[in-house]
Amino acid sequence: MYKLIVVLAIASSAIAASGPPFCKGNECPAFKVLNSTNSYETRLYNQSMWARTIVNGLDFDKAQSESFSRLFSYISGANEQKKTIEMTTPVPARVNRVGGTPFSNNTFEIGFMVPFEFQNNPPKPSAANVYIAIEPEHVAFVAAFGGFADQSKYTAASVELAKVLDATGVPYQQDFMIAAGYDSPYTILNRHNEVHFYAPSQ
Repeated sequence: MYKLIVVLAIASSAIAASGPPFCKGNECPAFKVLNSTNSYETRLYNQSMWARTIVNGLDFDKAQSESFSRLFSYISGANEQKKTIEMTTPVPARVNRVGGTPFSNNTFEIGFMVPFEFQNNPPKPSAANVYIAIEPEHVAFVAAFGGFADQSKYTAASVELAKVLDATGVPYQQDFMIAAGYDSPYTILNRHNEVHFYAPSQ
């Protein structure tokens, strides 16, 4: 698991290629904050290209480690152009919520955003279990929290965000959520983690 997060970094808070402060100088997906409350932000994300992989049958920590190994190989040259690609942040995991229950099965889709330099023509992965995908423009409801994150903390944060959205009548896609951890295990202070729910029809 340590190998995995040795790079999880950050993503969010205004439109900019360099990203907001919690991206810590790394490239992050570009977005605009549409609204902010004490509990969450509403963000409009630009369309972007991602390198992704799907891991089945493992718990969350092991799935993160396995997916990171695959994706790190891709950015380290395991692509048809044999290019070394800079890491971006965050490294989000799409987590299923069957019946509204987070982590309801052991299938996770995890990815890196392709750096802006390669957005128009991402290097094709050499491995069959890594693929390039378009993340469409979308609206997300995002709650952030600090400290070291694990499955239980992502679950708690997502439950609280769902309660707030339900109480205020804000519709959101309920069959999945995004768990985004942003910092390496060696980062002690100012850690940043997020859970995302997508607005409907995205």
